[in-house]
Amino acid sequence: MGNLVKIRILDQELSLRINTDEAEVMAAAELVREKTEEYRELTGSNVKHNVVILAALDIANELLQLKDSYLSYRERVENRSREIIDAIEAEVD
Repeated sequence: MGNLVKIRILDQELSLRINTDEAEVMAAAELVREKTEEYRELTGSNVKHNVVILAALDIANELLQLKDSYLSYRERVENRSREIIDAIEAEVD
């Protein structure tokens, strides 16, 4: 059925039943914990949902930046691969 893990974020303990790698879940929880604490300190707010929304937006922004970087890198690799294949085919002909 899955492992039960407990995490603590914003002074709230959550129990999660997971079917994935526990280390990955704990790493994700730590990222969320770090971001929520960062925004709690920056805003001075103890309103949990505001802090969570700010942290989620920051994490989503980082994800979108990584996706853009990945797509750009992938396009460069594909273009370079095409150039190499074209050069090899030109030599073979």
